[in-house]
Amino acid sequence: MGFQWRVVGVVLLLHAAGCRQILGLEDRSIDASVGVQDGAPPDLLDDLDDDDDTIPDLSDNCPTKANANQYNEDADDRGDACDVCPGDVDNGVDADGDLVGDICDPHPGTAGDHIVLFEGFHDGIPSTYTATNGTWTSDSDDVVVASGADIVATLTFPNPATMAHTYIVGKAVVGTIHPPAANGNRVGIVIQWDQPTISGIACAIGLPFGATQATMELRDSPNVTLATANIATFVEGNVIDLRADKLATTYGCTSEPAGTPVNVSGASAVAPAIPHVGFRTRSNSARYKWLMVIESP
Repeated sequence: MGFQWRVVGVVLLLHAAGCRQILGLEDRSIDASVGVQDGAPPDLLDDLDDDDDTIPDLSDNCPTKANANQYNEDADDRGDACDVCPGDVDNGVDADGDLVGDICDPHPGTAGDHIVLFEGFHDGIPSTYTATNGTWTSDSDDVVVASGADIVATLTFPNPATMAHTYIVGKAVVGTIHPPAANGNRVGIVIQWDQPTISGIACAIGLPFGATQATMELRDSPNVTLATANIATFVEGNVIDLRADKLATTYGCTSEPAGTPVNVSGASAVAPAIPHVGFRTRSNSARYKWLMVIESP
């Protein structure tokens, strides 16, 4: 009986208002109308900023990763800094847990891929990029190239990937298609580019000179076609999703016009001293939305 009375005594003690307050056990109910706890400082939750980027957690699109700029290329509920697929709206699914979302992941069932760089051009063209020919400008978070007939225009930077397998992914909108004097019209990306000689490996969609059938090509530029596949159309306003990949001397191009994947592959011994990646057009203007570099072991 004495033991039971001692327990009751403790319970009674804890229910004393002053003691509960001292021990931090006072009633703290949630008031949904204001979003804070009764008894807490009124702006407690509004002021929480776990990543110290000056954006309160309640309004931060990456609450655990600093991104004061809040850039969000695909306008979903996750900012570019913490989005597992920042260029395309996705559901956040990452089956293999490697922080590359399944929609973007070259190997969605095998962990090890890594987003090295995502550039949405929110701050214009980075100073590390080198432009050759054409006129390259930034406009509304995009990069726009204006070029004329038979002008080969490039915008590239040194490849930041260090692993064996590199993927370059980009989204573009076809602009003015100029009547070419030779070599056709193309909009694409480059993956193993030698900037001093303006040559290397490119994946592009376009129209070969004199042709009416649109194609996707893997090219060893300036003029060698390594592989080609037909696609439905190449007209002004087309949205192009392109992926180029490199593993040793083997290259591949993938595009999904109308949601149907088209793939080509080939080999080249091109070996620039400082490989660049980026954008390339011929006899064509274009608007590039973003560029992403992914690497795999």
